[in-house]
Amino acid sequence: MTAKAFIDTNIYIYALTQSQDPTDESKRIIALSVFETLIQSQTIVTSTQVLNEFHSNLVKKFKLEDSAAFTIALQNILPISLIALSVFKLTMPLTIFALNITYRFGIL
Repeated sequence: MTAKAFIDTNIYIYALTQSQDPTDESKRIIALSVFETLIQSQTIVTSTQVLNEFHSNLVKKFKLEDSAAFTIALQNILPISLIALSVFKLTMPLTIFALNITYRFGIL
């Protein structure tokens, strides 16, 4: 069984956008590599919250019009989701599970 990898908002942002900050270029290269590897292996998992955050960041951080952000999301995320992506709804049990993992492994 192939392990799944949860993709957070930052991976989508770095992989699918071009930052004005030149120091972000190395992050973009890494994110693209991770993203492409996971697409090929069909092991991407994400949540509806992450997809909403991706859209929100395009509008707020990158100052895109809502229609442009929507187009970027559709062009990049929707095709991936049809091929290799599992999208989970954010539920209370899932949130508690994530908080336990955060505590257990000292993440944050």
